[in-house]
Amino acid sequence: MKLIRNLLALVGLLVVAGVIYLLVQAGGIPSFDKQAGKTYWEMTKTLLKTGNAAEATVWKIPVEEGITPDEVEEIMKFVANEHNIKNVGELPLYKEIAAQTGKDYRYLKIFMFCNPMTAGTMFEYSAAFSAYLPCRISLIEDKQGKL
Repeated sequence: MKLIRNLLALVGLLVVAGVIYLLVQAGGIPSFDKQAGKTYWEMTKTLLKTGNAAEATVWKIPVEEGITPDEVEEIMKFVANEHNIKNVGELPLYKEIAAQTGKDYRYLKIFMFCNPMTAGTMFEYSAAFSAYLPCRISLIEDKQGKL
């Protein structure tokens, strides 16, 4: 029974994604960016491949070998400042996990950046966007020790 339900859900998802893609390509939904269809299609492919919605909504960019977390942090803050994006918070979770467990934890720090004008535009469009603000960038050390 679960298999049938999952197959029907998958078919439904593909149909909805296909209809949205066709509408965007045909200009039937003019409020979408021209790249929206491609973006949503890539998200759908990732979701189907991994079964993980969070994986479908993030980009991962490896840090070059030899660059330290402190250097990455400095570069991110510099670039954000150049684009008038404010650093509105940082969560050094690796320190908190280490404090609570008594054991070192791999690097895991979440940065929160926000351009107030962009945030205001998003919020005015839909208050639901407030759940996605500020924008987050996570600097993590994977299980292989790479940033």
